[in-house]
Amino acid sequence: MRVLHVVRPAAGGMLRHVQVLTERLAGAGVSVGVCAPQAVLEQLQAGQLGRGSLAEYPVGWERNIWRAPWRVWRIQAEIAAAVRQFAPDLVHCHGLEGALVGGPVCHRLEIPYCVTLHNQLPGMAGGGGLRQRLRWWFGQQLQRRVVAADGVILVSPEMALAWPEARVRVIVNGVDVNTDQPGQAESAMAWGQALRVAVLSRLAPEKGLDLLIEALRDWDQAAHPITVRVAGDGPLQSLLWRRAQEAGVQDKIGFLGRLGRQEVQQLLDWCELLLLPSRTEGLPLAVLEAMAAKRPVAASRVGGIPWVVQPGVTGILFEPNSVVAVRRALEQAWSIRQDLAQMGRQGYKRIVEQFSLDAMVQQTLSFYQEILEGDSLEGGSTGAGRGLAG
Repeated sequence: MRVLHVVRPAAGGMLRHVQVLTERLAGAGVSVGVCAPQAVLEQLQAGQLGRGSLAEYPVGWERNIWRAPWRVWRIQAEIAAAVRQFAPDLVHCHGLEGALVGGPVCHRLEIPYCVTLHNQLPGMAGGGGLRQRLRWWFGQQLQRRVVAADGVILVSPEMALAWPEARVRVIVNGVDVNTDQPGQAESAMAWGQALRVAVLSRLAPEKGLDLLIEALRDWDQAAHPITVRVAGDGPLQSLLWRRAQEAGVQDKIGFLGRLGRQEVQQLLDWCELLLLPSRTEGLPLAVLEAMAAKRPVAASRVGGIPWVVQPGVTGILFEPNSVVAVRRALEQAWSIRQDLAQMGRQGYKRIVEQFSLDAMVQQTLSFYQEILEGDSLEGGSTGAGRGLAG
């Protein structure tokens, strides 16, 4: 089987997902190509299999298309050239933008394609103003291109509610857990020292890091010392650092920038709790990685997170988009600090039982095969014996 992955400028969980998936598919004997910006290709090839495991097709896709829509046609021409050269059996587009740009190419060249939605669909409600009408139109184009695909992969069951069951597979994100040496070493909690909190997140508006900064404003550091370390980069990096200084919380929160895999694991070994105050999510890998490292999770009640994190058992859930909720979650973590290690052990058990990386890869391969055999949809976009839709 030959599969070409189309990936937009990506970071954080989506990038790690694509990296792990392509590595494992190549290891399973699939011929894997990746059509993506050069920066993404370099990070993917830094994986365990090393250079040469993936066929690389760089495209001039340095920024999100809504910031440079005039470049769509050029990007699509580059994707079309990659498709012709690699000659895939199937194209796998990642994210809404990947579907919007890559889908028409697959239609034109009559190549079956599927789409993985890594996050919930954005709100695209219309309105009276020009901006609202443009946002509604853009949302319609996004959803139209996803619906036209031969298959849709969702990363959590909660995301499947609005999709016809026949065209969708829920394939949850998986993480690699060595069951022979379960979990990482549990850090000994030193009473009287600061509560150690890690954040693994892209620094973007939907991740809610501004809420965390406000939640730490006027925090009683003498009574309940806390240290927060944020790993990740993104468009709000300089703004968030400036806000932290303005709020006077730079002694409580540190921004580490983008970390490699080993550095991320070291951060998880250091912390007692992972915090994720997102406004919207799919099923974030950061949550699964923390639980695989025996760390409890405090996260907002969005996307697939409530399906994974069990309040009082494996972590803490709180309402999204609320400074008060984030602060109360941190206060709760302090009040049950002696129970955090046990929560981490329960989370690890849940990961081992339900979020295997091997299962994710095998389910993806099975879905590919269904699409190629024409079983996944009735009247999809392309494929043997089927015409173009839409």
